[in-house]
Amino acid sequence: MENLKDWIPLLTGIATVIGIFYKREEVLSLRHKDFSTRLEATIRFFNEFYGKEGSNKKLILDRAAQDVVKSELIDFKILCYIIKLDENFIIKLDELIHHYKVGKEFIIYSPSNGEVNAESFKLKLKNNRSVKTQNLIFNLQYFLFASIFSIPFLLLTWFSNFLLSENTPFIFIIFTVIFGIASFMAAAIALMQASSLSHAEKFMVKITEADQMLSS
Repeated sequence: MENLKDWIPLLTGIATVIGIFYKREEVLSLRHKDFSTRLEATIRFFNEFYGKEGSNKKLILDRAAQDVVKSELIDFKILCYIIKLDENFIIKLDELIHHYKVGKEFIIYSPSNGEVNAESFKLKLKNNRSVKTQNLIFNLQYFLFASIFSIPFLLLTWFSNFLLSENTPFIFIIFTVIFGIASFMAAAIALMQASSLSHAEKFMVKITEADQMLSS
């Protein structure tokens, strides 16, 4: 029984690291949505701006689009293009915009004077890596740094006694705290980047398929 108790912290730490990894979408998407405000902005957008590009400045149009989606990452042309896909029942507007907003770090948007289409977007990956390879790197980084951060909690009794011991140099305590915080931040960043890349890939797949359906 004593041996089982010794294993409980280790098993709990492993379960926590794995659990956060598989529930990362829920963890990273905890935010409040004000649907009433979005409805008002949408009605105003269709009444005053949609289909009336010639009578408004580009900056005003972009601000109106950003007010609808509550994000500075979307401009007027992108929103109008996604609305066109949504009106043709090809995609779900909110879903595609969510993928774009979360995955923007890995999406290159090349606006032009013409209309926006699937060719206006492409994935941005380091060293021409595949999405699968880059995702694997992010996931390995997460598990590595999350495991390092968890070590003091898995060996809590021994670690606390060691740090509180009079023989332990103060500089070592400071280093341990800084290293722990750095490991936590590195794990969190890797987790967010893996999620962002996943959304970027979904955006590209969906918008490419939708563009092909619209053109057919």
